[in-house]
Amino acid sequence: MEQITVEYLLQQKSFLQYCLQSDDAAVRQWEQYLQAHPEEAAVVHEAASIVRDSALYMQAETLKPAAVDRLRQSIQEEETVQPPVRKMLWKRIAVAAAIIGIIALVLFWMLPAKKAQQPIAARSKMVITAGDSSYNIPARKMLALQDGSFVLLDSGASIRIDPAFGTRERRVYLSGTAWFKAAKNSQHPFRVITGNIRTTALGTAFRVDASQGAASVQIELEEGKVAVERISSAGTELLATLMPSESIKVYQQQNRTTQKLPFAADRLQAWKAQEIIFNDAPVADVLSQLQVLYNQPILLEDTLLNGATFTGRFGHDSLSTVLDLLCFSLNKKYRTTADNKILIY
Repeated sequence: MEQITVEYLLQQKSFLQYCLQSDDAAVRQWEQYLQAHPEEAAVVHEAASIVRDSALYMQAETLKPAAVDRLRQSIQEEETVQPPVRKMLWKRIAVAAAIIGIIALVLFWMLPAKKAQQPIAARSKMVITAGDSSYNIPARKMLALQDGSFVLLDSGASIRIDPAFGTRERRVYLSGTAWFKAAKNSQHPFRVITGNIRTTALGTAFRVDASQGAASVQIELEEGKVAVERISSAGTELLATLMPSESIKVYQQQNRTTQKLPFAADRLQAWKAQEIIFNDAPVADVLSQLQVLYNQPILLEDTLLNGATFTGRFGHDSLSTVLDLLCFSLNKKYRTTADNKILIY
């Protein structure tokens, strides 16, 4: 093998597998190469850092020829504008402008799945109705309720929908941690029960953390307004009314004090986006979930694509990163409209 460059390495499937430790043969190949060519270590380490720092963990079950053709074309176009001499400035500018995008596409289409280690993800968002339950799920799952509300159920959490959900109130029972996006309905308040703590909302987004057992419950309000109450044999006690960006930690025991505290909205957003998994999910479901998770309206110009499917996994990624890969898989582009909506066209 002749002297290698960063650009060359980023186009090698085996090198990406080596960086992500996803193929034993590729790992052995590049470890042996480094032993035989220590003079190339700096270039290899620079390219490896770009792959790992990209933090794009998209995966697909099969290699799609049409997408690979587009990928090769993208790579060839980028090669025509790369300077002949690699400089450190290239890593900061070209990576942001081109190479990270190329890496993302290669990861999306070419990274082999390790099925035994994959978190379980539904084919599409799971719709649950009155009387349904979901217990101790092994991985995060987005649930859609029959009233149009959404629940992001954390791993290990359990949820049960009251059989009378939607008649006079919308009651759910939670153990663990979940984020709720309650559909607006002033006639039927949305209530989350965790032990003897009740959180009530009319139409809002909030997280309830009951992961520390039955001793305490943490509520964080993202938008809207919620009332937090303690239920006992003596009646119902109002503990607090939360406004956006306020949180409260309440205790099941009546002799423990509670205190409202502010929290960082970006921390909650980071929690929501820490792992997003789509497994052969219809594009319509993908977009509805992204709108909920990122609180951003997204429109699809070609509605025929709603029936197409998308497979991918993200970790702590921005909406733009998710949209970049989604649009690449659909062979589409996106832009922000004058009224601050995302249009995929």
